[in-house]
Amino acid sequence: MKYNLQNPDDIWFKSFLLKREVKLNELETLAQDELDYLMAETKARVKEEEITRELKFIANVFYELGMIKTLARERRDKDDSQ
Repeated sequence: MKYNLQNPDDIWFKSFLLKREVKLNELETLAQDELDYLMAETKARVKEEEITRELKFIANVFYELGMIKTLARERRDKDDSQ
């Protein structure tokens, strides 16, 4: 795997749970269940011992951004229900 870390549009993560490559800019459009699967998978990948630093960094970025998106959605849903 080779990433161009200079261009965020070129950053992707190959998800085995979703059975496809997910680009970083796609996180906004993922359904919440897909985002949950992706976050669980990336968190597990970070904890693996035999993983490159580059892939660990990418997995962390996907996890953290997924968490931000999830919290924003929850806050928006809470505000809409009031």
